[in-house]
Amino acid sequence: IIPAGSITICNGLTTTLSLLGATNPNFSYQWSDANGIISGATSASYTVSSSGTYDLTIVNVNGCSATSNSVVVDVLTVSTPGSLSTSNILLDRATMNWAAVANANHYDVRFRAQGSATWNVLGNIVGVSKTKYGLTSSTTYEWQVRSACSSDSSSVSAWSSTETFTT
Repeated sequence: IIPAGSITICNGLTTTLSLLGATNPNFSYQWSDANGIISGATSASYTVSSSGTYDLTIVNVNGCSATSNSVVVDVLTVSTPGSLSTSNILLDRATMNWAAVANANHYDVRFRAQGSATWNVLGNIVGVSKTKYGLTSSTTYEWQVRSACSSDSSSVSAWSSTETFTT
């Protein structure tokens, strides 16, 4: 089956396990996990969204069966970054810092002038700090950060607590 061995996905996402090669409409297919047969999982492919060990049993028209090697699926969840601090605060810039989170692909930061209703988002940050240039002097800003498991931010943590600084 594809993929073979193990696969890792982010929480909230799915992966499809499929029979390698041609399927036969006269054969029966049944997916199983550690709890046994998966009800309704009777095609040559199966979409998975939770951690577990999966295998596929195929039965031909003569009643002979074969079971695939197992595929282990691990689902990762990223936590919300902590240890927020702001450094190098000048008239027009500041560096926002946070602690690394296990399994994070990248981080997103949002900031705004205190009292503003609109957040500005800085996305796809690799590393644990971001310097924002072009700020207004003598202004108090607030910011938050979240971690993303996937490259497209489809699986993210909650936004962190709010950190503030004044230029």
